[in-house]
Amino acid sequence: MHPDYFKAMLVEHYGLDKKVDTSTWNYGLNLANMAAAEGELFDQILESSYTTKLDIFTLWEFVDSVQRNFVPQTLSARLVNDPSNSLVHLRDYYERADDRAPIDIAQLRTLAQAAKLCPHNLLAPSRGPEAEVYFWEYFYEVIRTELFPQAPKRSDSFFLFHDQEAAVEYNLRHEKGEICCRVIVDKVRTMFEGDMTILDETGMDLNFDQAAARIARYWRGELSDRPLIEILFQGTARCGAVVGDFRRS
Repeated sequence: MHPDYFKAMLVEHYGLDKKVDTSTWNYGLNLANMAAAEGELFDQILESSYTTKLDIFTLWEFVDSVQRNFVPQTLSARLVNDPSNSLVHLRDYYERADDRAPIDIAQLRTLAQAAKLCPHNLLAPSRGPEAEVYFWEYFYEVIRTELFPQAPKRSDSFFLFHDQEAAVEYNLRHEKGEICCRVIVDKVRTMFEGDMTILDETGMDLNFDQAAARIARYWRGELSDRPLIEILFQGTARCGAVVGDFRRS
């Protein structure tokens, strides 16, 4: 006998006693619109951050600038020694006084090419928040695959919480879901618990190494000072009664 769990979800997805089989209903449905070219672009951003030690946001800005065919001088100044030069026509390396490695011209050109091939502008109003979700999920999966292959894929999982309070806190932080319902688990194939706060506090101001270290903490099951435990569930279950309506708060 499994305990009841809780989930925040959209009303349109809910139905009392609705069956859940995570092989067909999982978080991956939320990521289905990510284009293959976006994944290739994310790969290039991560590779560039790893080799140059640049923060992810600077590279994200660079990609956006290439996609808009305009690289501001303020951004150029953070990357190259001659702000008047366009980043896509670099002739020099730039090396700051800190421990960042020089940026290789070929690498920046590869990143620029990936940006041009991507069908979506990362910072476009219609794509920005969605693109960031795709990027971070891509990064989480890179770390899981390389270091924690025994852990379940997030995209193959159904996200649950131990109690209603955790589901409410999730909604307060992310404004996702309209109702909170009980979930009755019938069969568990796999289940993983991770502290969502660690991921929430991993931002684009970090470089690859810094962000990867935090993501690894999540996959190791470590806890932050303000833990919010999410459960990556894979198996079969049923939707129980609605216990909360976020639309009324």
